[in-house]
Amino acid sequence: MPFWRFSILTFIGCIPWVTLLAWLGLLVGDNWEAVQQKLHYFDYAVALVIIGGIVWMALRYRSRRAAAGSTGS
Repeated sequence: MPFWRFSILTFIGCIPWVTLLAWLGLLVGDNWEAVQQKLHYFDYAVALVIIGGIVWMALRYRSRRAAAGSTGS
């Protein structure tokens, strides 16, 4: 993708995200610590998804390597 097209599309795509984050910041305001305490369970879910993805990729790599080794003999 050409540099300028990529840059323009990235800029356009960032506008909704920045707007959403600014709006959420205004809504939360001084209560951000309470929100942070309630979202700590979300951290565990994200960690489980990451660990699950790593395990899945390792198992997939192992099975592909085993399949390539058995057909190569």
